Amino acid sequence: MSRFSSEVRRSYIGSRLLGFFRGYVKGFFAKPIKSYAQKGEDLLVSGYFSEPGFYLDIGCYHPKHISNTYLLHKRGWRGCAVDIDQHKVDLFNKARGSRCNAILKAIVGHGIGRESMEVFKFGGHGGWSDIDTLDRVTAEMYRTVKGFGEYTVARVPILGINELLAELPEVNFLNIDVEGLDGELVDALDLDRFPIDVILFEDNEVWGSTSKRREKFAKHGYETLFVSGGSVCFAKPKLQMDH
Repeated sequence: MSRFSSEVRRSYIGSRLLGFFRGYVKGFFAKPIKSYAQKGEDLLVSGYFSEPGFYLDIGCYHPKHISNTYLLHKRGWRGCAVDIDQHKVDLFNKARGSRCNAILKAIVGHGIGRESMEVFKFGGHGGWSDIDTLDRVTAEMYRTVKGFGEYTVARVPILGINELLAELPEVNFLNIDVEGLDGELVDALDLDRFPIDVILFEDNEVWGSTSKRREKFAKHGYETLFVSGGSVCFAKPKLQMDH
């Protein structure tokens, strides 16, 4: 073997060893991607999209803490957030600025014709309860079975979910967390009019959601993206989106 060949070989081996060492060290010190959601849902949703879009966050609660949309916001997304507590809406508008419009509404699937409806609010954490609900049955279960204390009753203006979607730009990601009535909103969704790319909602009664809802999503070309705890996420296949 010539001297030149030996030097090339040593250089090649040295570069491979250096690359291995860098990768080995980087694996220990690389900064992990942070999740702001309860069970990492935001990482999976964000990883699905290759560019910023528009989200609708129903039952938004807080602009950062246990939020399924804050990571999207950090990555340049715009959106609309909805809650039944005015102080949560105000904080959302302040924290997310001009790229998010937060509104005070009770979003419903059916029963349009009323101007407002009762909402049931728990006073824990100085008014920052994450279990406020539109559903009296759920509120009673939280009070009696889970021991979350007493709730107060207020009235909030209502808006149908399809009516809200009709007022917004094209929604790429829909997040629903309304404590007990998520399924009602999903059932009412008009997926022919609004073929949203990714839909995430809570279903704590049936792991992976009911067969009826899975059939509805399958009929409209959706597949299960993930199930994480009580969160269920359906998405359009990416190849279908590309076409």
